[in-house]
Amino acid sequence: MRTNKEIILFRIAELMLEKEQNKLLLDDLYEDGIIGPFVRNIQIDSPFQELIFQSILSTNSMLDNTIVICFSQEAYSHFVLGKFLYQDKKYQNIEFLFNLLSSNKLNYLKNAVEIYLIEDIKNKRFDRITWLIDQGGMSIDIVIKPIIESFLIIDNSQYPLNEEKYNLLIRKNVTDIFNLLLNEKTENDYICIKKCIKECDNNYKVGLLKIISETVKSKFNFKSFAEVEAIANCIIFFNDNNEKLMYIDKIEEWILNNNITNLQKIDLYTSCILVCRSLSNHKKTKYFSQKCLKIELEDFGEMHLFVANSYDTIGQIFIIEGNYDEAILNFEKSFKIREKLLQNSDAQLTDSLHNIALVHSYKNENEQAIELYEKVLERRIKFEGLVSLNTAMAITNLGTCILNEENNDELAIKYLLKGYDINEMILGYDNSINTNVRPFIARYYYQLNNKKIAKEYLTENIKIIEKTLGNKTKDYAFALWHLVTYYEYEERFYSAIKTAEKAIPVFFESLGKSHEFCNNLYQDLGDLYFKSNNASKAIECYNKSVNLKKEEFPNEDKYCFESLNSIAEVYLNDANYNYAIEYFNKSINCIKNNSDSKEQLAGVYYSLGICYNFKDSLDIAIKFFKKSFSLIKGSNNSFQLADCLFKQNQKEKALKYYIISMKIRFKNLGLDDEATIEVTNKAIDLASQLNLMKLIPKWAIK
Repeated sequence: MRTNKEIILFRIAELMLEKEQNKLLLDDLYEDGIIGPFVRNIQIDSPFQELIFQSILSTNSMLDNTIVICFSQEAYSHFVLGKFLYQDKKYQNIEFLFNLLSSNKLNYLKNAVEIYLIEDIKNKRFDRITWLIDQGGMSIDIVIKPIIESFLIIDNSQYPLNEEKYNLLIRKNVTDIFNLLLNEKTENDYICIKKCIKECDNNYKVGLLKIISETVKSKFNFKSFAEVEAIANCIIFFNDNNEKLMYIDKIEEWILNNNITNLQKIDLYTSCILVCRSLSNHKKTKYFSQKCLKIELEDFGEMHLFVANSYDTIGQIFIIEGNYDEAILNFEKSFKIREKLLQNSDAQLTDSLHNIALVHSYKNENEQAIELYEKVLERRIKFEGLVSLNTAMAITNLGTCILNEENNDELAIKYLLKGYDINEMILGYDNSINTNVRPFIARYYYQLNNKKIAKEYLTENIKIIEKTLGNKTKDYAFALWHLVTYYEYEERFYSAIKTAEKAIPVFFESLGKSHEFCNNLYQDLGDLYFKSNNASKAIECYNKSVNLKKEEFPNEDKYCFESLNSIAEVYLNDANYNYAIEYFNKSINCIKNNSDSKEQLAGVYYSLGICYNFKDSLDIAIKFFKKSFSLIKGSNNSFQLADCLFKQNQKEKALKYYIISMKIRFKNLGLDDEATIEVTNKAIDLASQLNLMKLIPKWAIK
């Protein structure tokens, strides 16, 4: 039995359907045989007036002074029309309803039919959904949201639920629906599942995607392209990273052994790119991107949007590799293609500008980056409005660049918080995108010396990532590492070490030991132990770093230099000069043939000079200080060289190097710096003894 309010709402929905418009003339409702009496009743407590007061319905005056009635919220109009269709016998025939969809101009009819189909699911009726899937084409789009809804329906009797039980029930729903869809599987069934995956991905339903992906993995085989495509779309949501790579290899093998079109190859390779990128496997990402690009250039020529997309992806890999010139070259190619094809009228063109700005920010060319990000932001707002994820990204990137310029922190935080708020408005508080923004906000507050708020942002970030993405992901590891940096700045080395030791296994598991960031993790941990005066643990970590780098770069010793040099520095700090000399020599062997290592060699020669000086082997110390000075004319190596020469009573030579050191320190540090005063006093005393005061600059004597 319908209430009076339901009678009014259903009749309005029916009239909107008949008239194919979402606004109705109030005069027409006055004359309607079903709801006219309700509309004409102007009593405050009448059903029609209550619907107005409750803002379910609203009235608007048109230019010709006529009054129209419409639903206040579009989503509610979907719901009412969907309920009406489901209860009206005329629309029980799905073929009739489907034909109505193609002929009726009411703009939210599709949404109403989705509500209709959700009612079917609640009543455990699937024949109309399967009929629509069998029709193929656009009819599949109508069933996607209802099917996703069916995955999430849980009987009230099952409550209360813990997370484990909830996931078990969702997994059962997914399995049951898949069994239904794949009972007599067709190409359309695979297309339907693929579209469900995409819809979940677009709406950030990560937990559900993981369950769907596990079901796809258990039920699909590498037989048809449709099956392989569905698997390819799911790999990114598998839990095991090694398994992801195994499936990528299987897909590549399947492509090689099956006769499929180039477009289908591009489709599968693109899925492989997304998986490899998520694993930060840049080598494979570039490999598959270049495969795509080769096919695209052969099939479509240079001027094609697919080609522009591939240039974009390859450019992003060059950014990660630190090859910024090649990155910009690829982004500019992408921009030129999009500029010609889209004629400045598409948001994709903005993506290329955004990427070029990104390169400038990585190169610390913040002025150029800011100028481009301002253009990007203007275009994002124009094409997508202020409240969009892409606009929010442009705003936060602009804020980051301004923060890096360190000339207007107030403006920087304004942008960062604005982008943060937009992301939260769209995705809710616990969203993964803002986990990339919080560290910059924390940095801002740290620079203001508001360390408590800075730490709160960092610790909250860790909690949200653990909740939304899990504690086995690279995002979680990086969030921990931001906290490591905070503790290091605060010289709370114990806390930094504990947090780093928690992060390192996650980095290795999520990125792989061969990842460039992972190569330096034990080096960084060793530095923390060294700063905390734990020499044995520092050396242990540096040795682990050496072993990792030898494993990854067996024929390139230069990568081991930093860790070997650090071991030597620990021994030098502990006055264990023989071991220090041994490891300094090992570090020299790593870089002696590298023409780009002049500064590093000068530093090691200087350190060897220090070791031999402490051992009172002055001749050898002088030899190494001279070697260091010949590479880099510095204030420290010249000062130490002068001291050693003075000890050997080579006073005129000593004076020469004291004066060199004094001039360098005066230029770099100023006359009042303690180091400048120290060397100046020594130079003046020695010059006075030798009657060579004429060699001392006048500014030094004053």
